[in-house]
Amino acid sequence: MLMSNQYQCSMYSLRLLLLVVAIMYDAILVMGQTACSVADPICRCTYDTNNELRVDCDGTGQDLLEVPPGIPDDTVILVLNDHSIEAIGADDFTNLVNLRELYLVNNVIRSELIHQDAFKNLQNLELLDLNGNRISLEAAYANQFRFLQQLKHLDLGSNGIATIDAAFVHLFDQLDYLYLISNSLVCDCDLLWFKNWLINKQITSFVVSGAQCYTPESVQRQTIREAPFCIPVQRCYFCDQASTNGACNFATQLCSGANSVCQNTVRLNNGEFRITKACEQLDACLLSAQANQNECNSGTENSVCRYCCQGNLCNRPESAILNGYQFPFPNVLATTGPSSQAPTSTTSLLLPTTPSLTTPFVNITTNPPPTTPTLPLPTTKPLPSTHASTNTQSPSTNQPPATTHPSTVPPVLSTSPLDPSTPSRTTAAPLETFCPVEITQGETGLFSWPRTSAGDSAMVPCVYDAQAGPATRKCDQSPDRLEAAWQEPDTRRCPTASMILQDIANVTIGSENAVNVSEALADVTSVPDVLKPNDVTNAVSTFENLARALSVYANDNQEVFGNVLDSIDKLTRVPSPQLLASQTNDDSASRLVRSIDEFNLGVRFSSDLLVAETPSVDVIVFDIDDHMDNGLLFFGSGQPNGNAQPHLITNSSANNQGTVPNETTTSPDEIVKGSLFMPNSLLESVGDELKRCQFVMYEKTTFFDIIQESNRNRTQASQQESGDDGIQTTDTTTSGMNGGSNSTNSSVVNDCISTSCRLDYTTVINSVVISGSVGNLNIHDLDEPVTVTFKKFRMDADNPRCVFWKEEGNDGRGGWSNDGCYQSLDNSDDNNIVCKCNHLTNFAMLMDVYSGDPIPEGHQLVLSIISYAGCCISLIGLVLTLITYTCCGSNSRSKATTGKNIRGDKRAKVLVNFVISLILVNLFFIAGSLTAEFKDYLIDELCTAMAICLHFSLLAAMAWMAVQAFNLYMALVKVFEVYYSHFILKIMLGGWGIPLVIVGVTIGVDLQNYGSTNDICWLSGISFYVAFLVPICLVLIFNTFVFVTVTWKLCHLRKSKISQSNRFDLGAQLRASASITFLLGLTWVLGFFAIGEASLTFNYLFATFNSLQGFSVFVFQCLLQPDIRKRWVMVCCPSCSSEPYDSKSGAFSTSTRNRTNMVKQGNNNTGKTINTVSSSYTELKLAKNKAKSQENPTYGYSEG
Repeated sequence: MLMSNQYQCSMYSLRLLLLVVAIMYDAILVMGQTACSVADPICRCTYDTNNELRVDCDGTGQDLLEVPPGIPDDTVILVLNDHSIEAIGADDFTNLVNLRELYLVNNVIRSELIHQDAFKNLQNLELLDLNGNRISLEAAYANQFRFLQQLKHLDLGSNGIATIDAAFVHLFDQLDYLYLISNSLVCDCDLLWFKNWLINKQITSFVVSGAQCYTPESVQRQTIREAPFCIPVQRCYFCDQASTNGACNFATQLCSGANSVCQNTVRLNNGEFRITKACEQLDACLLSAQANQNECNSGTENSVCRYCCQGNLCNRPESAILNGYQFPFPNVLATTGPSSQAPTSTTSLLLPTTPSLTTPFVNITTNPPPTTPTLPLPTTKPLPSTHASTNTQSPSTNQPPATTHPSTVPPVLSTSPLDPSTPSRTTAAPLETFCPVEITQGETGLFSWPRTSAGDSAMVPCVYDAQAGPATRKCDQSPDRLEAAWQEPDTRRCPTASMILQDIANVTIGSENAVNVSEALADVTSVPDVLKPNDVTNAVSTFENLARALSVYANDNQEVFGNVLDSIDKLTRVPSPQLLASQTNDDSASRLVRSIDEFNLGVRFSSDLLVAETPSVDVIVFDIDDHMDNGLLFFGSGQPNGNAQPHLITNSSANNQGTVPNETTTSPDEIVKGSLFMPNSLLESVGDELKRCQFVMYEKTTFFDIIQESNRNRTQASQQESGDDGIQTTDTTTSGMNGGSNSTNSSVVNDCISTSCRLDYTTVINSVVISGSVGNLNIHDLDEPVTVTFKKFRMDADNPRCVFWKEEGNDGRGGWSNDGCYQSLDNSDDNNIVCKCNHLTNFAMLMDVYSGDPIPEGHQLVLSIISYAGCCISLIGLVLTLITYTCCGSNSRSKATTGKNIRGDKRAKVLVNFVISLILVNLFFIAGSLTAEFKDYLIDELCTAMAICLHFSLLAAMAWMAVQAFNLYMALVKVFEVYYSHFILKIMLGGWGIPLVIVGVTIGVDLQNYGSTNDICWLSGISFYVAFLVPICLVLIFNTFVFVTVTWKLCHLRKSKISQSNRFDLGAQLRASASITFLLGLTWVLGFFAIGEASLTFNYLFATFNSLQGFSVFVFQCLLQPDIRKRWVMVCCPSCSSEPYDSKSGAFSTSTRNRTNMVKQGNNNTGKTINTVSSSYTELKLAKNKAKSQENPTYGYSEG
């Protein structure tokens, strides 16, 4: 019993002790939770047994849209799972320097919304979980992770990742665990580097999970490491104990076996570099690579590194993975430390380059072999590493050479001059010279020549056939040994593009070679400048062969189609004479257009929508399975100067009108370059045959232009042979537009559709060419037409015509016709033309542009200099004129001189406003020209503002010229005195208000009328004619009438019977006429004569007289005005006046007093003297007043 009681007591004590411990533990937890505070109440803070803080915001409460502020600085683990966080800002984790684990699972984080410095202070982070977000592994986002130097665990599962860029290789190198589960990885050639990286990585302790192929179907669900993709044939570079990597990239061998790979073995033996390359079986290569754990390093003179890779010629780089990259085996990481993985030192090495720009090479030394360049001996002056440059040659001379491979340059022996702490030991050695990296192109392809020592020769494989060749190039040294220069390349042993194109044009297409043929076609057309007419013909023949055999290689249709479109895009850059000759001889351009339609009709693809785009041609093929309730809208949109992106809207009621909804464009500044709308009635009329719709947009109309020109040449040649003296047409399609051709003895009449009937005008395709078709059906005579909208290419064209491409025209070569097409005037505007057609085919918009003789480039430069110089001179003169009539006019002496205050003269006020308007014209003309010149560096709105200001100032200047004309007419022609109330107010409203109204209406109609046009910020489109040209013409007509009337009056006065003393000579009349000409802006009439053979002469006259209009005003209104000259002399130098001023009488003695007496005597019943015209014109006015007083002394004159 006693034992039982003792036992019970012990149990009670134990339970009490456990209860106390539990209470204390809970208290600790509560204290931990209250010891920290987060701005968001749903976050909980706890400390573990190691006193490490964990902040948990797991989404059980409210939904977070951003990282909550106020997270404690000492947080070690942060959980932000199951929220709607979309972006990570630069300051979200700034203070969390102790953070070791970060969980962001199941948010909506997008890579483009992660700031470049978001993880800057997380240098202790070891685990990052981004599962279930929208992370992309494209090159643009690699730098976001550059600060995570201690990261070991990275989870990127369920992010929809399709590809992995090589820029992430250094991030992956430092990881122990990488999770890629449930992504959509596309196993293509772009992912081959990752496959080879994984192959080499599997001999380490690295763990990767979920790295599986999602597409293509042939390798679906296979691991990337084991999936056979992008390996049409396994060939390897072959060499044995070569001294440079480039020396190995010459000979190749074809590997045998089902699981063969390429193996590179890189040795450093007592500082001497040796590399061996060969084919090997995968298991054997990996078995030998196991020794890398102990033998591969970068910190000693002795090292052996082995690399394995799959893919045709994949062992071109030293590491068999990427150019300039060394695989970080354990010893390499232990030796080099974190600095070797610094992102800044390797980013440039991982940029994707085209194969032709990274061709391998070898230096052939003609002199005795120098010291091994990668490991210079201490007694020899160090040379730049040839070994390093063989891997990482920059594709242009502007890029610096790549850094040396870490494993080949022991830091102890390095005496590179780039290291200031280790100077060279042999400074007396002669300076070595090099030929720089250079790219050449020709019939044998595009070659990248490496940096080569003077006296050596560079050797590279042939571009189109690595088995042939090689190509060589000697680097010569000057006699003084101070310079080096390349000789011409020797590519005689390399096949030309013509040879390759001729070979593949004769190949029988099968499932085993279709992809290779299309790739060869894309490769050999990569230098279009050297292609000849026969080359274009052979390329088109290959297109046709591939199109006819689509069913033979059904599984590879998409890949082949992409290569074909890429080749077609390159053919648009072939010189026009070569394309024209090929079309003339073999109808190649016509056949090419037909082959595109054939591809679209027969290509097979996995989904219901195929989208293919190039800078020249965009294609969308849509397989229809379900019933269509609405129409189809196809359009291309993009930046004004960029490529268009093709889009297709299906079953949307928004496109019933055939217009593109605003929300479909990705940015506000995008424009729709063309669209085609198929109404629902068209699709219903097809019935059960509605299986596929094909859409094509030709952004470059090169092939259609070539066909037009070829047809025109054939028509003209036929007429010349027949001696036809009828009306010769410049129409390129008339001969076959109606299904037949012209007879040899009949005249060809231009239809004014495909070619303009106006003299000196040329018809151009002023839009994209857009095509729509339904399967292989011939759709015509539609009750409800299709709607096609075109964005104008050129705003200086007029007379739009809606046309379609009639394939049977011109004996099957094709041509433009407008049958069944018309312009919808209600929906068209200055920038877009809307067409309606009752059939389907290729559509376009033709317009006319003036094609008179262009001004030669040298004359354009001279005219520009004249314009800018004249404007600057005019600005000086106008400013002086403005100062004269505003500042100096209030001086009492000037009033005594002229008999009145100039600023009070109404005509002086008119002149001041006119001068101000001309100042604005010159300022905005110069500013607008400079803005257009540097538009690439400025915002578009600035050019628009300059155009608006220039438009307003020019209209204002013309308005004040009209006011000047009206004033002259009233002063010199009208006899009876006329009085106008509020005269100044009325002319101010006319001079400034009317131009302001015109500009305001123009802006309200369409602001896009203003912009950069012909290298100046100006007005374009129909608004130029309505809002500028029409007002200018009206003003010039009125001013010309006034000028003729005033001149006739002056001539009449000259012949009148007045005393000889008051007569004026012919010179005075000419000076007055010249002054009036510039005041009324009649020099603008010269612009209307700048056409035809005399256009250049009138352009010079127009530029000279109009740019100097302001200076002419200064000359006639100030310099030739005696009163103004006296006023300036009096203001600037009172003691310099030759005529003393009488302060009592308020006038100059002698001539001034005589002038005043003459005015009084000859103007018994006349008004005031006009001082705002030149002195000679004042004499005319005085004589006119004299004549009037003698002929009819009862008449009078008033300024009104």
